[in-house]
Amino acid sequence: MLTLMRMSVISSVMVVGICLSLEVFLMMILLIRLLVFLFLPVSIQMNLFGVLPQLVFFLLSQLLGFKIVQLLLTRDIKF
Repeated sequence: MLTLMRMSVISSVMVVGICLSLEVFLMMILLIRLLVFLFLPVSIQMNLFGVLPQLVFFLLSQLLGFKIVQLLLTRDIKF
């Protein structure tokens, strides 16, 4: 029984670690895009990527982060 509880705790910690690393990865991508926005002229930015895909990417990453936290807290995802 005790080993089952230990395995459950270890698997929960692994899931939290994977989710946090995914969230950090998404935030790093957003940070890189923000730096591109700050330091490149607007005409080059529009050629690299438009405004709408960036907005969609930002909203999807925020939704994914929220759903990961919801899954960890309730063990049930509802869209």
